Amino acid sequence: MTFVIVPQIEALVFDASSFFSMHPGLVHEIGGHSIAHVLYSFIKRTCHRRGLSRREMRKVINRRNRWFVDNIIMHHKRLHDHNRKVIISDARKRALTKKENNSQNHFNAEIESKSHANKINTRSHFYDSQNYSESADEKKNRKEQSQLITNRLEMRKKRARSRWIAHFNNQTRTKLDDKDDC
Repeated sequence: MTFVIVPQIEALVFDASSFFSMHPGLVHEIGGHSIAHVLYSFIKRTCHRRGLSRREMRKVINRRNRWFVDNIIMHHKRLHDHNRKVIISDARKRALTKKENNSQNHFNAEIESKSHANKINTRSHFYDSQNYSESADEKKNRKEQSQLITNRLEMRKKRARSRWIAHFNNQTRTKLDDKDDC
């Protein structure tokens, strides 16, 4: 068992280097004990180590995190590739069916046009002036609605113009006030 020999401290010392120079025995004792402690703990740890060191634990945790992220990335890549294959195959099927239908429809249309060449066009005549007549009440209602819409648009234009003029006047007033301050 070792005893620490503590020298008597006669004067107050505020500087570390002068303290070390005044009391070399104390420094030697403290240094010796700390070195012995470090060496003993290192030897003990290597002989009876039960787990991983902090560095090794961090390494394992980082490796697991990388594996986890890599698995997620690869999973989404596989999903993306599978969805792309499905989309391409569906588009290919639709294109083939459309091509088959177009060829059949074109053939049927040629037969119909030849057989019905003398018929008139199948255009709707609902809006033609000959087939569509408007009653007096309907004309009056339509004119009133168009007048209301026109008035609404005019009022909106006037409000927008007055807001713009007010904003412009406010801007010019502030510019003039700024010039007066200088």
